[in-house]
Amino acid sequence: MAKKADTLTYYTVQEFCDNANWSEATKKNYKYALLHYARFLFKDTDPNKTNPDAALAALSSHVRKKTDPTKDIGAYANFMKGKPPKTVGLYLTAVRSFYGLNHHTFNKQEMKRIVPKTGDAETRQGELTTEILRKMVGAADIRGRVLVMVLASTACRLGELCDVQLDDVDMRANPARIHLRKEYTKNGRARTVFMTDECKEVVSIWLGSERMKFLSASYQRNEGLNDRFRDKNRLLPQEDQRLLGISTFGARAIWYNTISRVLDKEQLKPDKKTHIHPLSPHVVRKWWRIAANQGFRNEDVAHLIMGHWNNSLDFVYARMGDAGIGKEFLKAQSALSILTSESTKGLQEKVDQQSDRQIALEREIERMQKQIAQLTRAAEIAEGLKD
Repeated sequence: MAKKADTLTYYTVQEFCDNANWSEATKKNYKYALLHYARFLFKDTDPNKTNPDAALAALSSHVRKKTDPTKDIGAYANFMKGKPPKTVGLYLTAVRSFYGLNHHTFNKQEMKRIVPKTGDAETRQGELTTEILRKMVGAADIRGRVLVMVLASTACRLGELCDVQLDDVDMRANPARIHLRKEYTKNGRARTVFMTDECKEVVSIWLGSERMKFLSASYQRNEGLNDRFRDKNRLLPQEDQRLLGISTFGARAIWYNTISRVLDKEQLKPDKKTHIHPLSPHVVRKWWRIAANQGFRNEDVAHLIMGHWNNSLDFVYARMGDAGIGKEFLKAQSALSILTSESTKGLQEKVDQQSDRQIALEREIERMQKQIAQLTRAAEIAEGLKD
């Protein structure tokens, strides 16, 4: 709750981020930016980065002090040298806005001197081809395949895809579709995206039994971690309703691990200025847009699926709706397909082989556990006879 001091109302980080005019993505980004700043200022409050609440509480308390934060922000800007310019701009905007809401005024000349310009650098993106995507699908496990193929079919942003719940997926529709709720999207507007037939096939395999296997294995690995590193907010496998059951951080790791298997190091060197990977997951949207040029007769349909909005697109959507856009997508799906028919058939075979190996390993583990139990019992009996 906002606190009053000297007749002024001060806001905590959470209250600052609970702005009704911001999208969920903006709230999330600003909160993370302030957490990053808090950890920079108060290193002792969260040294292992496992207690974000303590760091944010320290910042919420600190902001009520009548001190000029210009030097702190200057040191923070210097600390962030080397980070991508857009990231620096976002973090500093969040910090200055938070201080501004809490009645701090800045010396404009001083701020202009210490805050770096962020609009000059631009990451040189690599060329993502259909062949690279096809190789990635071949190099990935089933969850990696779902990740790559859904990104390639829907033009989703990675964060949007990781937020998708099972209830948002309609596999019975033609084409199969995913409803992106407004709280998932960058611009705060809901939209529907579609799956190609090959993408639908892989997602069907994932939803069959593979998804629960991966969630259970992930939960068990987390259980084995030290309390200091264990995810305190993890869900039981049966309670996790996310389509992929993984965070954006985990999805990025899958993407980069997979692409590193199919490309050499020279092609994967980060940008020298911004340090951004040349073939980040976001580049799939660029690939999709180029492929869409070959498939969609109506350019507006491609913009609607990608989540680009303006007044004229509102009119187009009102006229076509999800059903009309889906029909147009069906006509264009061959341009967005990344697998051959043979490789599509081979996906199920690979999954079946993996399942057979996993069953064999589970049986072997069970046999060894029984053997260990028998040996332990025999040792106990031998000890008893000695006594």
